[in-house]
Amino acid sequence: MSVNVSFINMKGGVGKTSLAMQAAIYGAWNKKRVLAIDLDPQSNLSQALLGPPEYVKFIKAAKPTVVTLLEDYQPATSGTGGPQPITIQDVIIKNVWSRSVCLHLLPCRLELSRVLRIALPSATGAASRRIAGLGRTKSRGSNRHCVSGSR
Repeated sequence: MSVNVSFINMKGGVGKTSLAMQAAIYGAWNKKRVLAIDLDPQSNLSQALLGPPEYVKFIKAAKPTVVTLLEDYQPATSGTGGPQPITIQDVIIKNVWSRSVCLHLLPCRLELSRVLRIALPSATGAASRRIAGLGRTKSRGSNRHCVSGSR
């Protein structure tokens, strides 16, 4: 059985990131498998769970994020020669908290705001289904964090 928890509020500065991080850590501390999903264009949950030095390394390495997942492909690099398909397993960072192997992160980066602004009005088919939840969240509040865990 899994439990999904979302922290949504239209007002900024009310503690959504702090609460999401603490809930994720609490679950992992109690041996629950937790996937923290950062859907905040400011990426504060990703930065908080990875720590500033690791987050900077992550960004510089151009690793995939929730943005890549929504776009449904990894952009071309000099080694790939073209865009590559991507799955959620390619994006999840495992074991982000040193005290537990139960806490994983689906990270975000600033480009999420661009993807939402461009993709939502013209989304069709599979892309529309992937971002439908984000579209509803965007209209209700500025940030969203999900903490998903299973017993």
